[in-house]
Amino acid sequence: MKKYKHDSVIIKLVSMISNRLLFIFAFVFTSPLLSTESLIFNRPADTAQSRYVIALISQAYQQSGYQLSLVDFPRERALTAANTGELDGQLARVIDIEKTYNNLLRVPTALFSFQLLLIHKKTQCDPCQINDFNKISIVPTYPAANNFLEQHGFLGEIVEVISIKSQLTLLNQELTGAILVLDFHLQAEVGTLPANRYKVQPVNNTSSYHYIHNSHPELHQRISSLLKQYESNGTLNALKAKHQVK
Repeated sequence: MKKYKHDSVIIKLVSMISNRLLFIFAFVFTSPLLSTESLIFNRPADTAQSRYVIALISQAYQQSGYQLSLVDFPRERALTAANTGELDGQLARVIDIEKTYNNLLRVPTALFSFQLLLIHKKTQCDPCQINDFNKISIVPTYPAANNFLEQHGFLGEIVEVISIKSQLTLLNQELTGAILVLDFHLQAEVGTLPANRYKVQPVNNTSSYHYIHNSHPELHQRISSLLKQYESNGTLNALKAKHQVK
């Protein structure tokens, strides 16, 4: 009789331990916090802003149980690929691209602000308006410039090139009347332009946001919550300061 009780206690202990082990294994292999799933984004141009965004978004994804994977990808195809799900979203894009690429969900916290600059050599107008020019050059892989021209009813010719250096070459050769560039791309690619040669005119202030493909609705909610938290607890500003982003 005593042996039976002793065996019964052992069986109960083994059963309890087994159940706990099963629970632990189930948690380890199913918990989203311990997931190693990778989400794929195209690698952006190397600027202070992109380094800051990569650090910020990587932290949010790691905290959500995902790994941020950056791949080299043709920039002219990046938005379309993100919209079709070939990429999982866009690290940072100007507000309202979801109106054109409607499979992308915008995370509502602004990542950083920037200026759109109109650069030209005119002396007859100060400030100049876009329709003071017959031709304006843009880099089409960044929608901010084209959106601005559409919103303000530009009537002239849009000249598309692949870089700011190419835009400046056109301007110097008088093959375009003006160029539209993002201020932080200008700083990263060219630096400060000589004031005696160029008129640099800010024409629009806007912000960049993180975008996630709509096949990840729960992740979108999670990242939205985390970035809002990072904004309120100082994490976002600390990373901006570290990477010297305004």
